[in-house]
Amino acid sequence: MQKLVLILGAVALLAMTHMMMNAETLRASEESIMIDDSLISEWNAWKSEHVKVYANSEEEAYRLSIWLKNKQYIDENQGEEYTLGLNLFSDLSNEEWKALYLMNKGVIKSYHTEETSADKVLPKGFQAPTSVNWVTQGKTISVLNQGQCGSCWAFSTVESIDSAYAVTKGGAVPNLSEQQVTSCSGSYGE
Repeated sequence: MQKLVLILGAVALLAMTHMMMNAETLRASEESIMIDDSLISEWNAWKSEHVKVYANSEEEAYRLSIWLKNKQYIDENQGEEYTLGLNLFSDLSNEEWKALYLMNKGVIKSYHTEETSADKVLPKGFQAPTSVNWVTQGKTISVLNQGQCGSCWAFSTVESIDSAYAVTKGGAVPNLSEQQVTSCSGSYGE
């Protein structure tokens, strides 16, 4: 019986030490960001929404510190003409996101020439509006998650065509297939 009490006491002491170390790790990684219960609730809701599960408490503390920094950046940098928000990448640092999602396939040759300048294409006297919000006009869709498939060019192209079609034809945004583009692209799409 004494052995059991001794073992349980040691386990409790180890658990308390582990919790205190994690709290210290979290405090050290937060720098000057203050955490209150509402932020923890928001963090937990965000994790549930994006189905985030971490290997251990140290990784969760690290991801929380990045999430807090990203949230602080978002809160401090909202613009009048754009909206920043938390998404499934909010627990990644900029460096991690770049390493995971930016494909370094080299620079694609630019085909812009003098013949394609706006002066050659637009009618004389054309005055473009100072701004257009295609989102409020229903001519574009929300950002899609392409994952790490390496076909960002296909998503960009298809969504540009979707929006151009909706703008020129005056209807809803069609849902063209990125998969068809990549399947038919030959070696570049593999």
